[in-house]
Amino acid sequence: MSIFGSALREDFRFDSDMGVLVEFEPDTRVGMIRLMGIETELGEILGRKADLNTPGFLSKYYRDKVLAEAVVHYKSVIQLPVSGSIDAAGNLVCS
Repeated sequence: MSIFGSALREDFRFDSDMGVLVEFEPDTRVGMIRLMGIETELGEILGRKADLNTPGFLSKYYRDKVLAEAVVHYKSVIQLPVSGSIDAAGNLVCS
């Protein structure tokens, strides 16, 4: 998870949104509805509107700039237990 945009600059204001860049594991499928739900929940946690994006969803016109300026705040590698799975809601289910 990285932060990008005005949150990293001096023009960040009380009413600015928080640009958050996320990457999912290669085999993880997150549709637009789920991504919007995550964005809404993140905004509630942050107390401001979140602008949630993935590198592939960024416009080609400013993708390189965002990726170059983004500051990583959380990096994780998640390994599932051999007998675990992810349910339709995205929750870890251990057998």
